[in-house]
Amino acid sequence: RELTFAVSKEWLPGDVARARDAIAAGAVDTRRLITHCLPADEAPRAFELAFNEPACVKMTLRWT
Repeated sequence: RELTFAVSKEWLPGDVARARDAIAAGAVDTRRLITHCLPADEAPRAFELAFNEPACVKMTLRWT
């Protein structure tokens, strides 16, 4: 079996650390950022929604 991950790539050095620190400090409410969550076995549907549904800010897959 083979697995390919597609991820966002528009960031600069230091962005991830600043984002992590802001989340840890409570400055960013992440609950509203993840708008969709589907089981991993629905990955094809998840990718379709993630790339074509305007209301989808971030999609997560549940692996359990």
